[in-house]
Amino acid sequence: MWRLASALTSQATEYCPFLVHPAADLHGVWTAICREFEGRGDVDALSLPYVREDSPLGRCLSKAAGSRRLYSLPVRFLRRAEFADWESYFTHLPHNVQVHQRRDWRRLDLLGEAAFEDVSDPAERQAVWTWMVAKKREWLVRRGLRSPSISSDSFARFVARSLDVFAQGGRRRIFALKLDGAVIAAELVNVDRARVELFVLTFDEAFARCAPGNLLREKVVAWAFERGLDYDWRLGDESYKQIWANHVAQATSYVLPLTPRGKYFVRYAVARQRVAERTPEPLRVRVASILRGDRALA
Repeated sequence: MWRLASALTSQATEYCPFLVHPAADLHGVWTAICREFEGRGDVDALSLPYVREDSPLGRCLSKAAGSRRLYSLPVRFLRRAEFADWESYFTHLPHNVQVHQRRDWRRLDLLGEAAFEDVSDPAERQAVWTWMVAKKREWLVRRGLRSPSISSDSFARFVARSLDVFAQGGRRRIFALKLDGAVIAAELVNVDRARVELFVLTFDEAFARCAPGNLLREKVVAWAFERGLDYDWRLGDESYKQIWANHVAQATSYVLPLTPRGKYFVRYAVARQRVAERTPEPLRVRVASILRGDRALA
């Protein structure tokens, strides 16, 4: 019923991008974008998911006439500049976390030779990504969960293609924790000039007693510290993020009408969100699975 424009992103949950020169007039750029769409006449509304409230786009949308917030998710991140070095950050963590990390390193050392690696060989990067997808899917099945991105073969291919794409501003990286040369945990991140941004972390549950995911997290955050980079755990407020991060922001999804028809879409989107918020989680999952045609879950 409506014609919508949205950001070009992959199937994973990503921040809504607004790429502008640091010296640009943000309001002027945003106004020009809206006028362009309005002049086309073939777009009823903008749908902008996961906009960081502390970003340039977030500041524009918070003041844009007619824009409506749909929902927000917390974003946990670490600001590197607030700590002198890795040691000062690590000792800032809760005491029990420090104790558990040291204990789990000892447990792992008893099993063999542990090594942290930034996987640089192209063929090995592809192999580790394939391993990550398989392990993550096994984990989801065991817990009766579903991830639209991890469960999607097209997303897996998209990431595989992007692993060997490099730019001056950044690239994807895969970090691995190995035991006697075999991968037991791996993490897919984006790395740019300012931050490391987490996308996927998984581990071999055969080594769960050693908490390899936590050990790898420690190594990757330390890697970011050495290079003066922030670390962004992105969307969600899982308990481990609250422990390792030292700041929280909000990522909000917005809709913005561009035509009279678009105003009706905004009303519809807001009403749909209110219904979703009042619907129990198990029923939401079931309805979504039916709409997707997922017979196994339905």
